[in-house]
Amino acid sequence: MSQRNLSKNLWSSERLLGNTPLTSSMLVLLAGLIAGLATLPNAQAASCKIPKSYYKNVACTSSSGYFLASKDFGEPVALIDNKGKPVVDLSRYQRVAADKIAAGLIPVQRNGRVGYVTMQGREVIPTMYDALKESGGWARAVSEGLIVVKKDGNYGVINTNGKIIVPFSSAFSDIDNYRNSIAKVQKNKATSWLDKNGKTASDPRGVTNNATNNPTEAAAKSNLAKRVPTVESAAKPTTFTTLQPANQDGKWGFVDDKNIIMITYSFDEVRPFSEGLAGVRVDDKWGFIDLGGTLVIPFSFDNTPVKDNASHETMFIFKDTKAWTGNLKNGDKVCIDKKGHVTSCNTIKVVNKNDSRVINATDAINTTTISNPLKGADNNATTSVVSRITLATPKPTSIITLQPANQDGKWGFVDDEKTIMITYSFDEVRHFSEGLAGVRIDDKWGFIDVGGEVVIPFSFEHNAARSNENFNAMFIFEDGK
Repeated sequence: MSQRNLSKNLWSSERLLGNTPLTSSMLVLLAGLIAGLATLPNAQAASCKIPKSYYKNVACTSSSGYFLASKDFGEPVALIDNKGKPVVDLSRYQRVAADKIAAGLIPVQRNGRVGYVTMQGREVIPTMYDALKESGGWARAVSEGLIVVKKDGNYGVINTNGKIIVPFSSAFSDIDNYRNSIAKVQKNKATSWLDKNGKTASDPRGVTNNATNNPTEAAAKSNLAKRVPTVESAAKPTTFTTLQPANQDGKWGFVDDKNIIMITYSFDEVRPFSEGLAGVRVDDKWGFIDLGGTLVIPFSFDNTPVKDNASHETMFIFKDTKAWTGNLKNGDKVCIDKKGHVTSCNTIKVVNKNDSRVINATDAINTTTISNPLKGADNNATTSVVSRITLATPKPTSIITLQPANQDGKWGFVDDEKTIMITYSFDEVRHFSEGLAGVRIDDKWGFIDVGGEVVIPFSFEHNAARSNENFNAMFIFEDGK
């Protein structure tokens, strides 16, 4: 900023202050403030470029290439990539600390409680910790694999798996983030230091380049150097027989046969692993995870109560490649296969003159000639069951279309399993036709493709269009127009 412009800004500031005289110290303070404000936008512009997207409010985050989309009043909607596409649905949270993303974890807040979500959307640290009341914000970022958190008003430290490293204690008035494997701890007015194992460490400020001239300091430095390689957590076993459900503070996760946490306490309810998958519930939706903790079948199945509690416990467990996920209105069970596709719950036993075998109902549906597997069957009841099954339509392997869906007054698109494919970001939409869908944000219409990309910009006036008597038929493609 030139001296002329600086003087002009200072003069403008003096006008704003009325007739109050500006002292030399006030001038210096204002100059520094104006200089800081002048350089901040340039620094941001150099490091962050907002991508084009159909989201109205988009902000930069501390993770390069990722951006936070939010509603007008700041509620988070989604984490989007540098192409403007959503990668994590954040609409279930009230707040997201976009400036604290580190080590692949995003601090989130739900119902006043703090937790952490991966860049793939999995809540690995459940929302069970207190919101911090610090100048730095309501949550800490991951620092050297550890996170300073608060529970019941007491500070403590956990790792990225949720394991407690430094137990929560009312003796701590503050814990700094870890630097060089050491964290400074305040106990009332006393200062101490902790290593990554939560054990007392020497003050790192006492270790200097001249420490070798002092036997005591040299010993402290040597001990510190020896400790650093040992603070790494023990390697997880490469193989294990199974994982068992485990509960902590009302949340469920999974541990191995040595009671080591393998999948963190993130779920409201779980089922045991069966055939490599486990049913898990978050809020009122069930999904399925694999042994690595990856969500392989989305949270799209309602937590519908069953009259018989014992029967309810057998739901969401795979057996013979099928899992019972709900009932139809007539009482018939609904099952899915390991790809999440709806399939018959029945396994049909077929008695043949030459052999006896079991045929999966899904295989019967997909057989080109249904009668072939049953040739020579003597059981009329079996034939009638298969006839009923053949009326069903096989589940397509790809999505045919996306359907409009509404949530909290915003519109998006879901697939035929009600999985969110395009997040709830629009004020109004039309159904997909010829690969495109009309969508409105504020008073402008545009068009997106099935991947959520804006292919025709928001440039068509809503208020002018709505006066048309055929308004509901507008913004829908037919015969290429």
